Amino acid sequence: RDALEYLLQSDKVPREATVVDIGCGTGILSLFAARAGAKAVVGVEASRIAELAERIVASNGYKDTVKIARGRLETLELDVKADVIVSEWMGYGLLFESMLDSVLDARDRYLAPGGIMVPCGATIFVQGQNDASSFWNDVYGFDFSVVKDALRPKDPLVQSVREETIVTDRAAVFDIDIQTATKADLDFTASTQLTVAKAGPLTGIVISFDCEMVRESGIVLSTAVESTQTHWVQTVLPLREPLTVEAGEKIPLQLTYKRNAENPREIDITLVIGLETVLTYTLR
Repeated sequence: RDALEYLLQSDKVPREATVVDIGCGTGILSLFAARAGAKAVVGVEASRIAELAERIVASNGYKDTVKIARGRLETLELDVKADVIVSEWMGYGLLFESMLDSVLDARDRYLAPGGIMVPCGATIFVQGQNDASSFWNDVYGFDFSVVKDALRPKDPLVQSVREETIVTDRAAVFDIDIQTATKADLDFTASTQLTVAKAGPLTGIVISFDCEMVRESGIVLSTAVESTQTHWVQTVLPLREPLTVEAGEKIPLQLTYKRNAENPREIDITLVIGLETVLTYTLR
């Protein structure tokens, strides 16, 4: 909402701008755009909720401004050139479900020269976590640590991470410029380095993301552990075996995202820590 109000009331777009909302759902972003002054808004929605969106738009008095186009973007032919394309395309780990592919299609087909994408950019970040529990080490005087090993998850965990479990800094690993990115860019391998703040076990790598809404606006959506929690929460890559780290230690890290060959909505993730630890996951 803040980004649309800022943009549509600025000199970055024409005063009577045309907005396309991809995956509009109930039409809330389309309504925000209309209320902020857009001359025309097209909300695109493939599911049956499009019917509800039309009723919501009409009941709020915007049926002359906001039109809902029902269908998959790839099969629709819209008679529009957008000054702004907006979409809440982000998934867990930023790219889960591959909705950004459709947004890039919309950009290439419908964005007017000089038009603006909202959000305009996104960055994937990583942090180290120590979420080890000492409970199983001493159960009434018995060592039950094998239970802890058996219960250690092997797939990515989508969950709200407690700030006190973070043991490193937060490092950017991959940037996406939504104005210029291609679908091929979304399968990537990128490297960064973490600096350890607290000595002890390293049990997982936490993935979060930030989205810059409009350039130079200062409006940023952050899913960092330290920020107000969102429905995207964080994605944790649990290590098979904890690593012992020391305060001040530098940890080289490489992250690979690749669409799953059988289900492109899923992401195959490869994590390389240092020179020896190579782990693979599927975010599903």
